[in-house]
Amino acid sequence: MTSDPDISERRSEWNKAMMRLFVVILLFVVVVYLNSRTPPVMSRQRLVLLAGVSGCVALGFVAWLKWGRYHPAFKFMTAAADVALISLLVHSTGAHSSFFFPLYFIVLISNGIRYGAAMSVFVALAFNVAYVLVLTSAAPLSATLPHEGVKILAFYLAAFYVGYLATRFQRLRHEVDGYVETIAQLREELKRCHTERNEKSRCAEGDASLRSE
Repeated sequence: MTSDPDISERRSEWNKAMMRLFVVILLFVVVVYLNSRTPPVMSRQRLVLLAGVSGCVALGFVAWLKWGRYHPAFKFMTAAADVALISLLVHSTGAHSSFFFPLYFIVLISNGIRYGAAMSVFVALAFNVAYVLVLTSAAPLSATLPHEGVKILAFYLAAFYVGYLATRFQRLRHEVDGYVETIAQLREELKRCHTERNEKSRCAEGDASLRSE
């Protein structure tokens, strides 16, 4: 039998929340290391503020999953929060020249594979809005517009491809679940047939012994 979708999603979100905490700590260490070099990638005040906000968001999601009531929209909220936090990091480390841009693809792939095409499109739209805000607030777009347009288009192409793969995977998983249920039913039917045949065999042996007497 297939598991409850809400329970499965809650388990996936719990795993993602633990990974989010690890990534926040890892990125903090990486930025601290990069700031020790010349020139620093981010001011100390901005680093502390961003780390505090990211840590509070990550711990808030953990607390919600542990003590709160799960809602199917929760997965979209966590994906949007991840995109927003990455956008703050990208904005603080050079905007269009930030080397943290590939983190967007990690959010896309991890959520798209888990939840399918709808989530992939949602992450792409959230990325589009957030990244355009990052670019427009950081620097004029006249010089970098073609390059950034290609990056956004590549992200959409990746989102559609991840959604396609996720849809195929979900279809195959449903087929496998159907096969498992069919095999379980056949086993139960075979077991019942064996039981009935044994009962008939014992009855026949009993009748034969009575006739011989």
